[in-house]
Amino acid sequence: MLALVATAFFLLYLFAPAFLFRRIVGAFIPLKKVSGSREEIALRYGFSLWLPFVFAYLLVWYVPVFDRWPAGFDDSRPLRKQDRRLLGRVLIEDSFLVRGRTLPSPEGDLKPELSQAKKLAQNSEIIFAEEAFWDALTRDARRNFRLLFWYYVLVVMAAACYVYLGKRYGRLKWNATFTRLAEQFLIPNISEWQLLLTPFTFANQQAKIFADVLCTNNVLYRGQVAHHFLDQKEDLAALILTDTARFDREEYDRARVGIQSGKNTSQWREQFWVDIPGAKLLFPAGQIFNLNLSSDAYDETTQSAVRRILEIGVIISPRTQLQRPGPWEAKGI
Repeated sequence: MLALVATAFFLLYLFAPAFLFRRIVGAFIPLKKVSGSREEIALRYGFSLWLPFVFAYLLVWYVPVFDRWPAGFDDSRPLRKQDRRLLGRVLIEDSFLVRGRTLPSPEGDLKPELSQAKKLAQNSEIIFAEEAFWDALTRDARRNFRLLFWYYVLVVMAAACYVYLGKRYGRLKWNATFTRLAEQFLIPNISEWQLLLTPFTFANQQAKIFADVLCTNNVLYRGQVAHHFLDQKEDLAALILTDTARFDREEYDRARVGIQSGKNTSQWREQFWVDIPGAKLLFPAGQIFNLNLSSDAYDETTQSAVRRILEIGVIISPRTQLQRPGPWEAKGI
């Protein structure tokens, strides 16, 4: 029975709240995949939800109305103590209900009349113990139901708060206190590709993200990031660009022969970008050799935040209409 209670505790107090929290947040913000088994993930997220649990516990035991609803009844501290003592004995001994049957007195030592009276007394004791056990179990189940009800309500509220702050990270990152808290509790759980390929870190959520994509066949493309897809391991599976252009490297190599270095400017190199017809262009992740990102809403605060959060070599650089990074300027080329 102890194993059954431990399993129920794990499912109701750790696994279910963790699943609920991740499901709600994941519906609005892509989350980073957590390595480990389901039990390890549940333990990690379950223990991280200790604050809603503490609030729910205080509400249920010490705040009027919350201590009576739902599943309320006339309860008191001595009654709770008595019920827990009785249920604890059952869990530990696992034979409390049948003690009278498992440890009978030898009938050979008793007269028939005394033996019959002993059996009746034992049966009465068993019936009384069973009634007391089921009454205590019912009351304790109602207490746990009330605690779980408010615990899940607070978990939903915590998930909503998490989503609200996550959606407004770009607008609130100027606040040093919020930034420190976000780097500890918010950002580490969000997919890196959500930070890189969407305006998540920008105050202007309508900001455009541009990408220079060097493919494995040594062809360079550029365009505006429209969508991205992740695989089951939360790695980049594919990237979709719009307003796509291809850099004509062969024509550029022929044209730059004899050109003075001062004339080889970004404005002059623009003529070698060839627009690709079509609304969207798909790049499978296996064909991407290097990815350089830029934005029309770049600011130093955003770059600092992304570099500090990700700590990887992806560059988010300033971009204007005629000053895009050339193929020789992209990192890794």
